[in-house]
Amino acid sequence: MKKIIEFNKINFGYEKNLPILKDVSFVINEGEYICVVGHNGCGKSTISKILIGLLKPWSGEIKLFDQIIDQSNYHLLRENIGVIFQNPENQFVGLTVEDDIAFGLENKQIDPLKMENIITSVAKTLKIDKLLKLGPQNLSGGEKQKVAIASILAMEPKIIVFDEATAMLDPKSKKEIKNLMLELKQKYHKTIISITHDMDEAVNADKILLMNSGQVQDFAPPFTIFQQKDKVKDAALDQPFILKLSTE
Repeated sequence: MKKIIEFNKINFGYEKNLPILKDVSFVINEGEYICVVGHNGCGKSTISKILIGLLKPWSGEIKLFDQIIDQSNYHLLRENIGVIFQNPENQFVGLTVEDDIAFGLENKQIDPLKMENIITSVAKTLKIDKLLKLGPQNLSGGEKQKVAIASILAMEPKIIVFDEATAMLDPKSKKEIKNLMLELKQKYHKTIISITHDMDEAVNADKILLMNSGQVQDFAPPFTIFQQKDKVKDAALDQPFILKLSTE
């Protein structure tokens, strides 16, 4: 498989001499669905912020498509990686769904004649085409999150990061977004990275990146991770429901 992202001995902290990430190394291959899990404060969201270029590591090396990322090509991160944040309320920038999807395209200076086809296409993909003329006040939390995903999908990134994207949603909307992640991987061949506390979601991943106290505890398929009960317990994580059921 082709390597798409590589972290090599990444160190970072928000305060001097207080590292959050400690020698974090991992490789993600093109088309993989990766779940990053761990207790609060273990560095999950910090990884996503470094990955999309919002934070610069103290030391270490990041590679994208085998290119070392530095000041001269930092734009590659933002051109190829889209991110969906936790609170859909904070992501809506347009007066309507249509405006919101158009926002990124306008910033990329896409031809207005092409823009309409792109907006219609991604809206149909996300099954929100009937919502295009509505404002955020008329949408549910799940619908707003789909609009955020549509806005990212319109930009055609190769990698999509979901940073606790289902945490504030009701069970029905959570299920829809989790199914959508799988569809984006399987049907649209996107590389998916999900920062999550939802162990039932993590079961669907190709691999789980298990973080503990700012370090990579393990990076392996879900079955391998959840068989190591002591390691999972040490990271303050729960077992997936389906595994509990099979154990009983």
